[in-house]
Amino acid sequence: MSPGRSLPPRWPTRGLVLLSLGLVLGVLWGLSSRIASSRPGGPLPVSLPVSPGCEGLEVDPRPQRHPASSWRPCGDGCQELSPAPGSGHRYFALFGAARDGTRLLGYSRMRDASLELRVENLSRGQVLFLARVLEGAKGCDLRLRELRTEGALFEGNAVDGRTHPRSLFGVSFEDAGASPQVWPRPEGASPLDAVLGPGWMASTTTRRRVWSARWEDDRAPVEAWSAPDRSVAAHLTVGGDALLFSALDEGRASLWSWREGEPARPLVVPSAGGGAACPRTDGEHLVWFEGHGYDAERHAFTRMDLMTSPLAHHAEDLRPRRLRASRQDFLTEVSAVVGGGHALHLETRRGESRGTLVLTRLSDGATWHLPPRPGFHWGSPLYVDAEELAVVEDAPEQAFTAGELGPGESWTVVRRTLSSLGPPDVEPVTPSGTDASCSAVSQ
Repeated sequence: MSPGRSLPPRWPTRGLVLLSLGLVLGVLWGLSSRIASSRPGGPLPVSLPVSPGCEGLEVDPRPQRHPASSWRPCGDGCQELSPAPGSGHRYFALFGAARDGTRLLGYSRMRDASLELRVENLSRGQVLFLARVLEGAKGCDLRLRELRTEGALFEGNAVDGRTHPRSLFGVSFEDAGASPQVWPRPEGASPLDAVLGPGWMASTTTRRRVWSARWEDDRAPVEAWSAPDRSVAAHLTVGGDALLFSALDEGRASLWSWREGEPARPLVVPSAGGGAACPRTDGEHLVWFEGHGYDAERHAFTRMDLMTSPLAHHAEDLRPRRLRASRQDFLTEVSAVVGGGHALHLETRRGESRGTLVLTRLSDGATWHLPPRPGFHWGSPLYVDAEELAVVEDAPEQAFTAGELGPGESWTVVRRTLSSLGPPDVEPVTPSGTDASCSAVSQ
């Protein structure tokens, strides 16, 4: 899953029916944001057309009035998110983004008698979006689905005067004036694998098709890809003006790219017994996993490599290069971010409940394995750039048994400067240039 996609928590009262796993059902495509310009370079006032039937949802029109979250030291070059009064360590649905010196963090948390959803610009210490759902609220919900430095993608049933159908809608942090928009939903569309792209949104349906829709377009979403066999689409991500995704079918997996006005094209299709999947990109570099020697009994590969190439949308333009061996041994899931010339992965093996956090330098494959703090374990990577990384930190089991946390809730967010990590514990071993072990599209 994409970074920060935690499951919703167990609510303190039965009256707060919010963010349930039933969000998959009845998804309706939509976009709504009414954004008036503010002072140049500053946060924009935000107003969402909340459904009249939604009781208890408050969207702050001027979120910048509120103080940003506070951080406290947790070691050399380390800081952690400090709980706000009345909230404690109860975070979930965490997302991050970093690009060109801007770092954003979005999350939900329980605070006093309400659920609070916020997006913050960490670089400026400003709150960009703030909404609250009060305890006992009925007929509405709201959750963050995707975060980029230029905007956020939300999902819920609290907008456009509708309370039953679900919508996907965007909020821009840069532009003023995006009109509310609702599209007919693709049948069975899932918000669990939705991404926000430049001028459009995309979501899978029954995992057999990929759809795309433009913000400003009145047309229904278009079908970007349809599985020619049993393959299912997964790992949606945006690279430049293209949508990248994996096509998975048991031990087979291939990497695909789709651009508006063009048919979807395979980027990497390994030979029999292999697979290529789990794309992640910062718009400049593309990284993915490539597996070899699939073991059907274990549902795992005997060897997996982390690959990279300059971002390309046609197989003939791809310049694949092996970075290192991967600890992960399956291709069905990915928890990773790319930025600042680095890739940050949470790598897990079949049968393991906890992953290993691995930072890789894309220029030469130098690698850092980052141990968690004693008693804790790592959650999803949120962002990485040339100077800093951020990752979710999950609590020890006793925090759940003691009732301090509910299912799906995380303990905190940890930020580390790359300069504090010291030298890599795995020195670069792969020379630059194309590595023959990576397959291009096979005919």
